[in-house]
Amino acid sequence: MTPRRGWGTKRQALTTLAALSALALAACSSGGGDPGAATDRESAITSSPGNSTQIAVSENEFSINIANPPSTAGAYTFVVENSGSVSHDLAIEGPGVESRRTPRIERGESGELAVDLEPGTYTLWCSVGNHRELGMSTEIIVS
Repeated sequence: MTPRRGWGTKRQALTTLAALSALALAACSSGGGDPGAATDRESAITSSPGNSTQIAVSENEFSINIANPPSTAGAYTFVVENSGSVSHDLAIEGPGVESRRTPRIERGESGELAVDLEPGTYTLWCSVGNHRELGMSTEIIVS
């Protein structure tokens, strides 16, 4: 019994199609965004210390609004609400705090960032894509 003519070509086409589909699926699920942005979950801080002061933060396109910025050293939890239409996060860097950030926060969702602030100047920004360059950055001064 010999296979019908053309069956080998159809089998090769199906195998190739399956392989290309698997590659496309892998490419779509591999993430994306800014290749320079932190991607490991270890840098995403979500726990909040028991004795911290909560600071309300609102993010949208393309600004960060802090209701009552901290002005004295201590433990703080930034409670970040994304009131925009695209995903954001909140990153912070300053004395004793090196590039800590929330996970991505989808529109209408919120996240937390717990930090111990020492006296000094801190920069807060959104590390998603080019949001920082579009104006999603602010500074706070802690004494």
